[in-house]
Amino acid sequence: NFNNDLINNLHDNLKDPILPKINKSYGIMIAGIGGTGVVTIGAILGTAAEIDGKGSGVLDMTGLAQKGGSVKSFLRIFNNPKEIGTIRLSYNDTNLLLGCDLVVSNDNDVLLTLNKSLTKAIINSDEVMTGEFTRNINFRIPSEEIKNNLIGLIGENNINFLPANDIARKVLGDSIASNMFIVGCAYQSGLIPIHSDSIEQAIKLNGVSIELNLKAFKLGRHSTKIKDKLIKLI
Repeated sequence: NFNNDLINNLHDNLKDPILPKINKSYGIMIAGIGGTGVVTIGAILGTAAEIDGKGSGVLDMTGLAQKGGSVKSFLRIFNNPKEIGTIRLSYNDTNLLLGCDLVVSNDNDVLLTLNKSLTKAIINSDEVMTGEFTRNINFRIPSEEIKNNLIGLIGENNINFLPANDIARKVLGDSIASNMFIVGCAYQSGLIPIHSDSIEQAIKLNGVSIELNLKAFKLGRHSTKIKDKLIKLI
């Protein structure tokens, strides 16, 4: 583990945020790259919703699902397990965009679900080179254009860009933890309608990299207070 001191100094008595209200359903769009655990995030949050006594449905759009390809996981949370309806997120359905990858967050089938008066987003601003890079040496990711496009769609105050891969690698020792770090940040920002105990229990039930995921979730929660410190660190 790269920065144990920082992790160990994060106290456990973080106040839970006020959870968002679920109207008919609460839509979470998880957008990322195949092979980085995007589908796992949907599954963990779906399980956590059920532990919380709510209903949930997950639909994974993995396309070719190859490592490095784009993956979206549509997650809907319902107040009541008996209420489960359509899962696929369509026009204006996304309450929370968990942008595990900047480029995939800008895909058309993600953008059409966003709504300025409804959607909040936590987005990993670190660039991950796609297959295009190996074919074209001059290829660059138009990061600023993508960020500006997202800001134009939902408004600057509704987006938090974080260099999640760098933070996860430098503090937790593995960039694979970046997705759960983003979940922690979204949770503490009051954007996930599930209690933290249920999320932690679902991480344990999932049984994979339990310690790393719990630390990443905790670090993400604290990042809402220590963002500047983390950015300085990397």
